[in-house]
Amino acid sequence: DKEIVESLGISSNSFYVLKSRLFDRIQEFLSVDVFSNQETLIRQLLQVPEICFNRPREIAIAFLQKLEKELLKYDLHNDLMVVYSALKKMHLYSEKYFYYSQLFNKHAGLGLSLEKAEEILGNFNRMLGQYNFSKNQQYLDTLNFLRIEIANLYALNPSRQIEMIRNFIELQLIIYAQETNSIEHNTEELLQSTRKIFSELPETAAQKKWEIVLDYLCFEYYFSKNELKAALQYYEKVNA
Repeated sequence: DKEIVESLGISSNSFYVLKSRLFDRIQEFLSVDVFSNQETLIRQLLQVPEICFNRPREIAIAFLQKLEKELLKYDLHNDLMVVYSALKKMHLYSEKYFYYSQLFNKHAGLGLSLEKAEEILGNFNRMLGQYNFSKNQQYLDTLNFLRIEIANLYALNPSRQIEMIRNFIELQLIIYAQETNSIEHNTEELLQSTRKIFSELPETAAQKKWEIVLDYLCFEYYFSKNELKAALQYYEKVNA
């Protein structure tokens, strides 16, 4: 820093303004179009060790912080663990080490919670199939228990992906079990809010591929309401 100040013949304040602007430019250059496709994201994450070990520390941190900012937009917890693991090591001799360690632990917990949410959804769907064939009250009680379990998990670890899974469970209880006393919102609002979550997820998110499930649930819902015109558009999407 001292050499640059002397070389440019500028004051310390001017230097730090230039340094801040350069920091932003480095971030943009190193991680432009992170989410243009899945290959780009994977390549960016694979570059983390190379950049941390072979680039100047300031450039490595700029790259990691830009990647962090983009990943946070989409709640990509497992990918954020890679970034926070690198950031806490880059700040091993700084007071920020504890800060990034806490963030790493937080997203490790969120990643595990998402895995648990998917497990609950799988068990719910298996039990729903058994209920549909038998209409046994015991199966329905289990379905409602799983609904409470996913609601509690979301309350502890709010994440768009977990919210989406919670909504899937609520929608299936309404459509297939006529359980309407378990939700605060009406079915239309639930369908729309779930669609909004999908629109906010990047193409690289694994859950983005599940949107066809929402289309199918929309078809089932509108068909059950005898709104055939609305049901037809979702039938055509799913049938394709």
